[in-house]
Amino acid sequence: MTDEPLEIDYPPVEELAEFSRRHQVPLPDVLRDIARLVMLHQLATTKNYLGDDCVVCGGMAMRLYGSHRYTRYDTDLSYRLDDWDEETLQSALTITVEDLTIRAPDMEAWQRKNALTIAQPVEFRESFAQAALTPDIAQFTVTVARRGLLRQATPLPLVHPYRPMGIEGVDIPAMNLTEQTAEKIIAWCANGLAKHYLDVAWLFRKKAAKIDVDDLRILLDKKLGLAYDREPSNYERLRTIDHLFRGLYSGDAYKAPQNPEGKRKASSIRYIGQGIDMGAARTIIRQEAIPRIWPGKSGSTR
Repeated sequence: MTDEPLEIDYPPVEELAEFSRRHQVPLPDVLRDIARLVMLHQLATTKNYLGDDCVVCGGMAMRLYGSHRYTRYDTDLSYRLDDWDEETLQSALTITVEDLTIRAPDMEAWQRKNALTIAQPVEFRESFAQAALTPDIAQFTVTVARRGLLRQATPLPLVHPYRPMGIEGVDIPAMNLTEQTAEKIIAWCANGLAKHYLDVAWLFRKKAAKIDVDDLRILLDKKLGLAYDREPSNYERLRTIDHLFRGLYSGDAYKAPQNPEGKRKASSIRYIGQGIDMGAARTIIRQEAIPRIWPGKSGSTR
């Protein structure tokens, strides 16, 4: 399959530099973000890689749902089917459009563990800004999880914080909102990274009415079972939904099984627009998430 011509109206470099200054995001991160957005467009159109059985999830899916958290490096995908071909992924990541090329040539450098494949580095070369990025900067990763995609894809318009570029008229298959919420809750309780807790808070502050709480409990139960079967030592303390309560309630004080030292990586988080901190997130989760998942429970560490 060959790439169809795609005319892209990239923002002028002066506009991108102003965006970088205004939001305190380094210009290389902005250029990398545009490359990832174009990649998503191509994966959903010319490449036909995204669809019912492969969806965008994680931080980029959160952005498609409306979150202002600015993801900077990785793009997460979730894959449903048992048949898995890394060469197909490599081919899908070989993209040539106007003033931009993307490729992931070195499959020997990819990481593979526990039904997870990380294509790295995915290299990009741009001429729309002519920034002359060094090879170690002009790259990102694409992570494909095969850990249980349990609900149908939700098509979401491709949105971004820049001026229209001509890539906006497509829908991107994204992980179902309730399933995304389940994954974020489990990710926080297992790994203790700030981005997951902040995302859970955003979901319950902005999307609570669209989260199917009954289905959320079903998904949490199923995904915890899959996680334990896959990594029993990492999920021994997270076998049931009730085991998630302490992590959600405790917030920044929580020591996750896979992150007992509490290295949150909060300093790397950026927002384009209104953000949220861990203290505010804890309040939202205690007021909005916990009463829905555990009806009738008071504010205790259980």
